[in-house]
Amino acid sequence: MNKILTIILAIVPVAIIGFYVYKEDQDKESKRLLIKLFLLGIVACVPVILISLVMNYFLGEIVPQNMFLLFIYVLFKIALVEEICKWFIVYKAAYNDREFNHIYDAIVYSVFVALGFATLENIFYALEGGINVSLIRSITAIPCHAVTGIIMGNYLGLAKKHKIQNEQKEVTKNIILSITAPTIVHAIYDFCTYTEIKEFLYILVIYIVAISVYGIIKVANVSK
Repeated sequence: MNKILTIILAIVPVAIIGFYVYKEDQDKESKRLLIKLFLLGIVACVPVILISLVMNYFLGEIVPQNMFLLFIYVLFKIALVEEICKWFIVYKAAYNDREFNHIYDAIVYSVFVALGFATLENIFYALEGGINVSLIRSITAIPCHAVTGIIMGNYLGLAKKHKIQNEQKEVTKNIILSITAPTIVHAIYDFCTYTEIKEFLYILVIYIVAISVYGIIKVANVSK
């Protein structure tokens, strides 16, 4: 029973965020495409795990204690790997889809991929750590994944807009930002969770609230 409750707690915030982002879409995307992207987000966990295993083999698994090295560790070994895998799926599966005709569409696509990834990741962590871990990650990790999806989608949407307007320089700039911006946001979150300095837990709470508010505002503005 505890395991079932733990899994439910791991999934509920995903459903809430997914419904909210979908509801705000003025020109609804097909459920077929969104289910496909969500499932591909789950599949994205596989290359992330494989890449992480390869990096651990060559670079080792030790998490550095030095603050600067720790940030570099979470930036390149965790955040960048996860965001590139999610970005690749959005780009290949949805960027050229005929339904992609609004900037907000890219936000929906990216968030659904991010939520698919976050669902499987959260279930693994929850089953290993229990209900408390599931609850904590439900209000920290899942919103973080959703916000990075919003950021990624916004820049991909702008890239598509400039592509239609034949502005290649702006396309390139926004494609780069669609990877780097969510990676940095993700890395800051991971840095706060990995550091053993307790004050960073307070910073983490403020950070989650700040990026969540940003995400809500961005969704409200772009969806219009």
